[in-house]
Amino acid sequence: MRHARRSAARSFVLCAGVAAGLASWAHAQVEPSIIREGEGPRRAELNTRELKAFDFAAFASLKDWTNGAALTAGDAAGKPVLILTWTDYVPQSKRGLVIARRMAEQHAAKGLIVVCVHAPSGWDKVAKGAAPEGSTFLLAHDADGGFRRALSSDVDPDFYVIDRAGQLRYADIATESVEAACAAVVAESREDAAAINDRLKADAAKRDADLRRTAGLRERVDLTSLPEIPFTEPTPDEYKKAKWPAPPKDPNEQPSATGEPVEPDLPRVALSDSNFFPAKPQLKGRITLLYFWHPESRFTFQGMDRFDLLQRQRGRDLNVVGCLSPLKDNSGGELKMETDPKKLREKLEEFQKARVQGHSIFIDADGGIFQQAQKFYNNSALPLPWVAILSSDGVMRWWGWIADPKGQAAFDRIFEVDPGVLARRAAEAAYIRSKEGQ
Repeated sequence: MRHARRSAARSFVLCAGVAAGLASWAHAQVEPSIIREGEGPRRAELNTRELKAFDFAAFASLKDWTNGAALTAGDAAGKPVLILTWTDYVPQSKRGLVIARRMAEQHAAKGLIVVCVHAPSGWDKVAKGAAPEGSTFLLAHDADGGFRRALSSDVDPDFYVIDRAGQLRYADIATESVEAACAAVVAESREDAAAINDRLKADAAKRDADLRRTAGLRERVDLTSLPEIPFTEPTPDEYKKAKWPAPPKDPNEQPSATGEPVEPDLPRVALSDSNFFPAKPQLKGRITLLYFWHPESRFTFQGMDRFDLLQRQRGRDLNVVGCLSPLKDNSGGELKMETDPKKLREKLEEFQKARVQGHSIFIDADGGIFQQAQKFYNNSALPLPWVAILSSDGVMRWWGWIADPKGQAAFDRIFEVDPGVLARRAAEAAYIRSKEGQ
């Protein structure tokens, strides 16, 4: 428990980041929306390999090449390469092979080379299918595990992407980011790939100039007192087309007949006006982060101050809401809710007397919202703080333990793509520009 609390405390420090938000773990030099997997020293080491020349000598350790000869640097010159490490008898890993094959089909005309490297055990039982017509789809056996060690691969499936300049562009990316990563490297020329480091420096300089300009505007326009600027709300189709992060996976999910991932049914959360305390915040054009707590479980509200800091830092785009729910204590016993609305509000008033709090509380009396947010978690000892992230249309896009690296990346991704947030920001930017000369 002590270790869990230290981990939770570290996760709250992440909440306090201003510019980087909760995704400070991610190596965001190129296409930051592409999610890198892993954390700690291994992730840091993989980050140092990105945008540097890939050592094609690693392919020499592979055996039993199928659908073609062993890949060399000469064969790959000027061509993008997708590498998959997979274990055929592991269902999730096998779905990775389906994605890799689809990438070979889609990008065959643009020269993408796909190399699927099987784990040491089970190779003899693998059905070694032919390459899709016109594509380069190679299978090989990592008989002694040396290839995985060279790439610092840990758990199959792992995906790596090499660009046309022979640089390791993405090291160990999430399955849901493979399609975007492949699209990025096949779309550029060899010359553009080779010049990417210079382009990144230029982009960083431009962002720095834009930030200085924005800071200057903010000196003249007080964003904390910025009025609600009218804007045209996005259509349901715009929300449907947005490139949302992948939601958490159900560990009990059974693969479809084709091996494709099953699209989850994302819940839409209705936050009733009467259940907010002390008042309902402005939800229009903003993301909502719900964290779950109970006044009889001190650990669940120890981080309120840090959540409140996050609200102050990103409050133009975000509503942090403490969702008071009937949780369980450390022994699995249920923490009951006060059923009398008047008494409950009196308790909340007493609770807040000792706290200066800039975010709202939502009373989840029957625990329905909490149940939606933890429906895939089967352990009674739920790791806290547990959160749910809602897009501006009220759909729950991610839920889980806030220290989960995928959750941290999903949080930032939702800010980047949410149509309501983007529409509201555009309207506010126009308002601020109109005040520049005043």
